[in-house]
Amino acid sequence: MRLYILLFLTLFLWTCNTSKKINTEASACDNTGVVKDYSKLDGCKLLIEMEDGTLLRPLSLPPNKALKAEQQISFSYEVIPDAISICMRERMSVKLTCLEVVAP
Repeated sequence: MRLYILLFLTLFLWTCNTSKKINTEASACDNTGVVKDYSKLDGCKLLIEMEDGTLLRPLSLPPNKALKAEQQISFSYEVIPDAISICMRERMSVKLTCLEVVAP
């Protein structure tokens, strides 16, 4: 019986994936766009215009990052599906997970 338990524990520990890969590189900013100032429209502020014309409303930025109008940026995002907005110009509200300024 002890042999079976020892065999089971050995197989269990051997098949467990105990080595985790740590991502040492920053996540890739795989989209590009230009920050546009829509503050003259009701409920709008800075929106990101992607190359295809899609407008995104950033609700959350990475730490120590800020947006300014007319910046060209490289970014990645996650959609926030239940966000409510009165701006009505953006296609979706997003959380920016990666942000790099390409040109000020």
